[in-house]
Amino acid sequence: MRLIFTILLAITGAVVMARPDLPYVVSSALLPLRVSYEDPNKEALAVAVLKYTETTWRLFNDWGFLSPPINPDIGHYQIFVEPLSGASGTTEFDGVNPATNWNDCYSYVRINSNKSPDEVTVIAHEFVHVAQKSIDCLQPVFVEAIATYLQTVAEPKRWRILVDNAPAFQSAPWRSLDDQTYKYGAGLWIYYLASKYAQEDSPGFIEHIWRTGMQPEGSTVASNIYDSIEQTLAKWGGPSFDEAFIDFCESRFFVGTKDDGAHMSRASEFAGGEIVPLKQFTAGELPVLDWSPPIDKRPAAYGSNHLVLTLQPDLHSIHIVFKGDSTTRWGVRVVVFENSPTRSFELPLSSANEASIDIELRGERQLLLAVANLGSESYSPCVGDKCSWPTASYSIHLSASEFSR
Repeated sequence: MRLIFTILLAITGAVVMARPDLPYVVSSALLPLRVSYEDPNKEALAVAVLKYTETTWRLFNDWGFLSPPINPDIGHYQIFVEPLSGASGTTEFDGVNPATNWNDCYSYVRINSNKSPDEVTVIAHEFVHVAQKSIDCLQPVFVEAIATYLQTVAEPKRWRILVDNAPAFQSAPWRSLDDQTYKYGAGLWIYYLASKYAQEDSPGFIEHIWRTGMQPEGSTVASNIYDSIEQTLAKWGGPSFDEAFIDFCESRFFVGTKDDGAHMSRASEFAGGEIVPLKQFTAGELPVLDWSPPIDKRPAAYGSNHLVLTLQPDLHSIHIVFKGDSTTRWGVRVVVFENSPTRSFELPLSSANEASIDIELRGERQLLLAVANLGSESYSPCVGDKCSWPTASYSIHLSASEFSR
């Protein structure tokens, strides 16, 4: 709801009356920043919030993020320490900044007064939102995913937040990346991009994604963040968005107990986030003829299916045929692994979305088919209430190659 509210503010240019500070206040001598609280017994918490925010603010400036716009009717950035229901902290956006020529928003942060002074690292998450909306308050996609990841860079103690949210994302890989069902869990996708293509400069990588989508004042539609990511990948010498997504569809399978050391940094730490294959075949079932996913598990645009075939020693080569719906674009990765170094193969799809391949086996015990729906050329991520995640189907043929029988 809060994201939709932000979009409406940006569209209408509405300015919300500034909220007054609470009765008790501590102010920064370094930044235009004030923390107010209503319970005089919360002074120690307010001071801890102030100090942590000073450090976080300057860190984000060092990373290239803009400072939050200050409402001239207030003269300082506000943080409120007060009771919250069901949240450690929230970021509220209360009007468009008329002093700039881009769509940025005024904001303030609320921290739950039930926290102790040593539990204020939640500010690392909330300040990501502050930084996001200082650049572009129209963009609703990956807002929480980016905050879930970037807070772990600002505050490594919060690494478990990224890990603990990943299982929800991994449990339904057929859903689109921008499906709001797992908006926090999609931090795994952001982490994958930043850790693989930006490494030590991951904050700059994230800042560039957001800045690339910056919208001029008066814009009413958010930019396509997939385009922003593609431009950022190019700047960092990475592949196209589609190529990165296909790589991710393969890599996200090899996490937790399935980590093979060849796909994702710190992959073993995502235990509990292992993907359960949509279909598990055995060599004894071959040939598999024209298998298709169930309707409710067909991959949405920028979603994927993961199929696994358990191999056996007397199977020396496997023949794979793929036929995909013409309503979308596809990417298909075949990976053979276990008991031998992992090898990956890209299926060479024709203009009719068909492909076949013969893969010689070298004693591997498992074969993974990662089927990625790349969406139509006109696909754009979810915006406001205009969310559409079209699904598509395909068929798979698996058999032993003639010369291996």
